[in-house]
Amino acid sequence: MHVSGTNKGQALILALIMVSSAIVIVLAITSTTAYNSFVLRKETRRTLAFQLAEAGIDRALWCLNKPAVCGNPYIGETTQLGAGSFSVSVAVVGDNKEVTSVGTTGNVQRTIRVTATDEPATSEASFYYGVQVGEGGLNMDNNAIVKGNVYSNGSITAGNNAEIQGSVIVAGGTALTPDQSQIVQSSEYDVGRTTNETDAAQSFKAGETNVMNKISLYIKKVGSPSNATMHIVTDNAGLPGTTELASGTLNATLVTTTYGWIDITFNTTPPLIKGSTYWIIFDVGSKNASKYWIWGAHDNAGYGNGIGMFSKDWGSDPWQSANADFGFKVFMGGVPTSITGLRVPATAGGFVHANTIQTSNISANVECQIMESTTVAGDVECGSINQGTIAGNVTAENVTNSVISGNLTCETESSNTVSGVKTCPTAVDPPVDAPPENMPISNAQIKQWEIDAEIGGVVTPPGGVGTTYTVPNGTTLGPVKIDGNLFITNSAQVTMNGIIWVKGNLTIDNNADIKLSPSFGSQSSVIIVDDPSYQQTQGKVVINNNGDIQGSGAADSYVMVASTNKGITALTDPAIHIQNNVSGAIFFTSQGMLEISNNAELNEATGYLLQLDNNVEVTYESGLASTSFTSGPGGIWRALDETWEEL
Repeated sequence: MHVSGTNKGQALILALIMVSSAIVIVLAITSTTAYNSFVLRKETRRTLAFQLAEAGIDRALWCLNKPAVCGNPYIGETTQLGAGSFSVSVAVVGDNKEVTSVGTTGNVQRTIRVTATDEPATSEASFYYGVQVGEGGLNMDNNAIVKGNVYSNGSITAGNNAEIQGSVIVAGGTALTPDQSQIVQSSEYDVGRTTNETDAAQSFKAGETNVMNKISLYIKKVGSPSNATMHIVTDNAGLPGTTELASGTLNATLVTTTYGWIDITFNTTPPLIKGSTYWIIFDVGSKNASKYWIWGAHDNAGYGNGIGMFSKDWGSDPWQSANADFGFKVFMGGVPTSITGLRVPATAGGFVHANTIQTSNISANVECQIMESTTVAGDVECGSINQGTIAGNVTAENVTNSVISGNLTCETESSNTVSGVKTCPTAVDPPVDAPPENMPISNAQIKQWEIDAEIGGVVTPPGGVGTTYTVPNGTTLGPVKIDGNLFITNSAQVTMNGIIWVKGNLTIDNNADIKLSPSFGSQSSVIIVDDPSYQQTQGKVVINNNGDIQGSGAADSYVMVASTNKGITALTDPAIHIQNNVSGAIFFTSQGMLEISNNAELNEATGYLLQLDNNVEVTYESGLASTSFTSGPGGIWRALDETWEEL
C-alpha cells in the first residue's frame, strides 16, 4: 500500500506522542511506587521505634524491682536492641517515679512516658452467679443443691432431688473450634488512640450456615480504656454495612497490657449464611491517646477471606484499608444443649431457659425449644411440648399428650387436656437459644497475675525445680512464684501476703490452712495453679481432710484459686477437687473440671465443667458480684494505668 509523505509525517508525530505518553506513564508509576515504598519504610521504622520505646519501659520496670541486678537507685540506661536502641531515664516524683523511654531506629524516634508506683495493683471481677459453667456443662448428683442463679454454656444433668434455688439459663452450645480465624500476628494496630483510627473492622466469610455464638480477639490495652462495643454487621460492596445483626461488650477488665485472646459474646446469636461476608466492628466511641486498645494483626492479607479496615467513626466516616488482617476467631453455635432431671423450686423472679428440657420439675416460668415429660408450675413458651404437665399458660408451635391448667396458644396440637381457652391454630415464634456467657476471668488476666507473682520472687523447692515445696507452719507467702508443687499439710497455718503462682500442683490437707493477711481488708487475692508447658497433666488442686482457705477476715474478702489444667479425658480427672467445706474461697477452672464432694459447702464455683457430688451445697454470697483482687501489700513497682502517654 502506498503512503504519502504527508501521511508519513502524521504517523511519525502520532508515534512520538504515543512514546512520550508511555514515558510519562512509566515515570508516574515509578514515582508512585517509589513514594509508596518510602511511606511503607517510614511507617515500618515508626512502628519499630515505638516497640523499642515500649521495650525500654518494660526494662525499666523490671530493673526497679531488681536493684541488686540493675543498681540502687536505678536511674536509666541506653541499650542497643536489634536494629535500634532505647534510652531510659528515671526521675523521682514524690512517692512515685517517672520513667521516660526513647526508641530510636535510623533517624526516627518515638518517646513514651509513664509514672511508676509501688502501690499494689488491683483488678476487678464479677461473679454474678452461684454457679457459672462453660461448655463442659454441669453434673449434679443426688441431693446436690445450688442456692443462687446458674448460667451454663453447656448442658445440665441432675440426679434424684438435685435442685437449683434460683434462675437457670442454659445457652445454646458453642462449637469447640472456630469457623473462621486469623491467628498469626506479625504486627499490631492501635484502636481508639488517634482521630483517624478511632474504630476498626475485620471482615470474614462464614464457612457454614449456622448461628454465631461468640468471637475472640487478640488484643491488649494501654492505660485503662472504657468498655468497647462490638458489632456484627453485613457487607456492603466490600465495606462494612449499616445492618447490625448483633452487638456485645468488650469488658475492659478482662484485657491486660499483654496480649491475649479475649472472648466477646453478644445480645443475640445471629444466623449467618455460608459464603456470605460479615464484619466485626471494634467501636471505641471516642479516642484517647493514653487509654486505647492494640489489636494484633498480620500484614499482607494473612486471612484470605477478609480484610482489616479503620475509620474515624464507623457510623459516619468512610472506611480505609489497614493493609492487614486483625487477629480474630469466630465461633458458630447450633450445638444442642439441655436440662435433664432438674428440680427448680419457687423463688422470687425465678426463670428457666434452655434449648431442651426433659424429665424436670420446675416451679418457674420457662422458655425452651423442646420440652419432654416435664412438670411446670409457671407459664411456658416453647417450640414443641410432649407429655407436659403445666399449671400456667402455654404458647407453643406444637403440643401433644399434655395437661394444661391455663390457656393454650399454638399452631398444632393433639391429645391434650386444656382447662383454659384454646387458641389454635395461631402462628407462634418459639424462643431462640440464649447466647453464651463470658467467663469472669480471662487467660490474659491469669498471665498478668503470674507476672505480678514472679516479680515478688521465686521459691525453688529443696529437691529442685518441679519437685514439691512443703510449707512450714507459720510461713508467710506472696507475692511469689513456686517453681514446683505446693503442699500445705499437718495443721500448718500459712499467711498469704500477695498473689501466689504455683507452677505445678497444689494440695491443702490435714487441717492445714492458708489465710489472706488482715492487711488486705475487704480486698481479695489469687492463687494461680498453672504450668503453661504441661497443662494437660499439671495445674491440679486438691483440698481435703479439713484443709481450708480463708479471706482476710473482713467482709467481701476472698481468695480465688484458679487452675488452668485441661485434662478432662474422664470425670475422674478433675482440675480442682474440693472434698470438704471451704469458708473463704472462690474456685475457678478455665478449661478443666471442678469437682466438689463429701457434703462440701462453698460460696461460688465457676468452671469449664462442674461436677457436684451427692449432698454438695453451693450458697452464693452477694459480695461476689464485685470482687477486687490485689497483687499484694505493695513494694513492687508497676506502671500506673492512667499515666501512659506518648510524647
